[in-house]
Amino acid sequence: MTEQIVDIIEANMPASSDVVNVARGAGGEAGRVVAAETATDVATRLTDVALAAKVDRHGVGQVTLDNLSNEVKAAMAGGATLIWDETTNDLNAELAMRPRYGYRPEESLMLFDLDDPHASGVYVNSTSGRVNTAPDNAYRIYVVPVEGHSTLYVNGDANTSLQVSFTSRYNDPTTLANGDHLIGYISGWRANEQTRPQAGHPYEVPVPEGSRYAVCSSNGMGATYLSVVTGINKVRRAWHDPQLAALDESKLDAVRSRNLFDPTNPRYRIDGCYVSQNNGSCVMGADAYMSVVIPVDPGMRLSFSAGFERVCFYRDWVGEVTGLDLQSGSLLSVFVSGTAQGGLQDYEVPAGAHMMIVSIKTANTARAQIEVGSASTPYVSGRPGLSVTDIIDMDRTLTVGPGRMYATISEAVAAASDSDEILVYPGVYDESVHAWGKRVRIRGTSKRDCILTHSALNYADPPLEMSHGELSNLTIRGTNTGTQTGVHHAYCMHVEDGTCNGSSLYVHDVIFENAVHSCVGIGLRNHYALEFRGCEFHATGAANTAVYAHDHETSTHGEDDQHLAIIDCSLETAGGTVIKLQSQEISGNHATLCAQRNIIVNTANPSNLVTMSKWDGRDEGQDGLLGSYAWTLDPTSQLNTADVLNATAA
Repeated sequence: MTEQIVDIIEANMPASSDVVNVARGAGGEAGRVVAAETATDVATRLTDVALAAKVDRHGVGQVTLDNLSNEVKAAMAGGATLIWDETTNDLNAELAMRPRYGYRPEESLMLFDLDDPHASGVYVNSTSGRVNTAPDNAYRIYVVPVEGHSTLYVNGDANTSLQVSFTSRYNDPTTLANGDHLIGYISGWRANEQTRPQAGHPYEVPVPEGSRYAVCSSNGMGATYLSVVTGINKVRRAWHDPQLAALDESKLDAVRSRNLFDPTNPRYRIDGCYVSQNNGSCVMGADAYMSVVIPVDPGMRLSFSAGFERVCFYRDWVGEVTGLDLQSGSLLSVFVSGTAQGGLQDYEVPAGAHMMIVSIKTANTARAQIEVGSASTPYVSGRPGLSVTDIIDMDRTLTVGPGRMYATISEAVAAASDSDEILVYPGVYDESVHAWGKRVRIRGTSKRDCILTHSALNYADPPLEMSHGELSNLTIRGTNTGTQTGVHHAYCMHVEDGTCNGSSLYVHDVIFENAVHSCVGIGLRNHYALEFRGCEFHATGAANTAVYAHDHETSTHGEDDQHLAIIDCSLETAGGTVIKLQSQEISGNHATLCAQRNIIVNTANPSNLVTMSKWDGRDEGQDGLLGSYAWTLDPTSQLNTADVLNATAA
């Protein structure tokens, strides 16, 4: 058993919290020692790079340390500290943790931090490189790297006492004192000696040849913005890394090839403002206008409906414009180019541009369209986020959540067509979702923060009915609240739909919790495949099962093509059978179960893990799947903590 647990940990699979108890119980102290000893090795070997090849046959669900539940990480660390924390749906948190996702490091946007080492009470004379005693203690000196860059950007409202000296050698600011001369001094620059830029625009300071460091001093460093990337004034977060832009794009609901103009999200809208096509600066106080920020890529082809009066392109993507306290003349990013024409077709985003700001009169927003490519059909008026493309291309993304296209999952399902994706944003959705008959993809943006919950007291109204498509990355919870009106309780998810013959359902990275009945109830169909991968099943009622499944129930002949797979999952009950398979005793029926690397736990009755029965209840508790009338075990089944599910042990 200890070897099985180690194999499971090394297979890097998500599991329930009971993996800790299983690991420690498997060989007692030896199990704990094994888990503890593997922690360091796991942290170094099981990296994203090492696991790059571990992608399932669907091309999704790559296993990384981020996929593991906190409980598994704790077990791998000997039950002490976590290796890495869970991911969140918070953009700032994701950006702060970007190195672990493999994003390319972006150059510093704000070169100095007021908490960095610095010297106080002195300043550096930019014309000589000498350190002088400051007239007051508010002066500070910071040293920042600039090697390999041609330009420094300094915000235009920086204190005029700001002086910047360039050197070829590092000078420790904490040791600089009156009379010192900067080692490797090359040349300098002073704000009040330059022509002051237009309001809201930055100084662009050339970095002289051979410079490796800039030594900056002023009595207003707290209000000084210094960057080698962007001239953004008053903004400390921007990027143009394509992967980071894609991450934020998912927060924007921007869908390529459809209408990119969405003024409904205040984070990316500037009210009472239009932008100048000549220099990209904001003109505030124009009450009849709004401006909307949209991420773009160089070389994209865009088509605009009539009504847009200004379109400006900028070098860097600003993550959020809310709360910037913008004034007339403010420049959000390094301006690239602009146009004042509306109705542009097949317009190419200029080189170097990663952000677009479009300005439009608020009276025209209802008919505003911006699409990727050359619009071959006439623009039609419609609500923001939809265009004529959606009528032709049914492969849409429908969003659910506060401020999104739909307030409930049920509304999105009702509006969806086959192949549509329903993207669920964080929240608690108390509803019964009936998705039978639709081949859709329902995906949460955060497994633990997107929660579908509903009373499980009534069989016909479970949290979810679904049999086609794909379900992923959310929690489904059946509760014992409300009033029971029927005889039978409900599953978290009921999978049984007469229209799904010849179809499939793929469920991955989903947490199922049910207080009164089985987590999942399954009625297979002919020529049908159902797969659970990386899921957690928690049946907390005393007699409930985690997974209940039967073969095709029909009055005619059965079929030899019904498949259920449970892979890399954790399943636990509080006394009831963990996996219960049932045969309908239909002549010709044949169903297969593929079970791989699953942790199966019954906290109250450890021996009651897998049972078999016929429809009338005979032969309950047969030995293994091979004793079943209709069910057989796939020969690839292995590494499960219940030996009855391992083909080599059967």
